[in-house]
Amino acid sequence: MGCSCSIDNDDGESVEVSTQSNPRARKDCQCSECYRVIVKGEKYWYTRYLFEGDWGTHRVCSDCKSVAKAMFCGGVSMGIMWEEIGYAFQENPELPNAECMMAMTKVGRDKVCDLLEKVWDGR
Repeated sequence: MGCSCSIDNDDGESVEVSTQSNPRARKDCQCSECYRVIVKGEKYWYTRYLFEGDWGTHRVCSDCKSVAKAMFCGGVSMGIMWEEIGYAFQENPELPNAECMMAMTKVGRDKVCDLLEKVWDGR
């Protein structure tokens, strides 16, 4: 079957310039998506970008990165990935296929399932 993206987020807006790396944290920092602490020594995804004339940075933990890779095509709007997933679940309240779910880390899968439960419960 294969893991096809569930959310097409190609809104036509993109950064003008970006560089990406996958460093180990030299000190504790925060994930720009789930806001959990990325602890010193943990690998994470770092993006430095230029958007509409302003430079910014974006740090993403491995759990959020695994969800983004499994669920999005066309890119992810930085900092609002979980909101976008919530909106997508409101429109189509079904889990991604099993192969996509298995491509996520366990913590990532748990977050996706928790978010879907909230949609099903009407929260």
